[in-house]
Amino acid sequence: MKKLLCLIFVFCLLSLTTNNNSKCLLFANMQNEGVYSFYVSGSVPEKEYYNVIDSGTGSIVSCKVKLAKQIKREMKNILGESLCFEEDYFDINKITCVYKAKLLKKESLTENLQIYYLHSSVLPKGIDINEGNVNMQVACNGNTTTIGVPLILGSY
Repeated sequence: MKKLLCLIFVFCLLSLTTNNNSKCLLFANMQNEGVYSFYVSGSVPEKEYYNVIDSGTGSIVSCKVKLAKQIKREMKNILGESLCFEEDYFDINKITCVYKAKLLKKESLTENLQIYYLHSSVLPKGIDINEGNVNMQVACNGNTTTIGVPLILGSY
């Protein structure tokens, strides 16, 4: 129940702080394999080529990277997006360079799980934290990397 309430709160917070109606994919050139997710305000109908997690006030729609552009065209009220992929070696400098981002904060939650909070000048306004405005979050868990805008919803 706490997770559901937390997810609802984050969807509400995102709906107040972001407005990304662009039909281009934020991570289009990053990876050809992996799972692309959209965080959408409201419910989304089930389709065979994507998965939906519905929290009541918002939904997480996940699909293969190859289908992401098509699915984004079908979605309305997108609050954020993320990409999860496998990578042998992760370099945060690659992300900061591609997205002209500044690293605001790094957390090491376990030996294998690091979370990076960034602000990119090329992305819409995000969520304010003590260190500044976060509009991109990156999680590295072993060789699995998840990049989210403005935050990662779901698991990493």
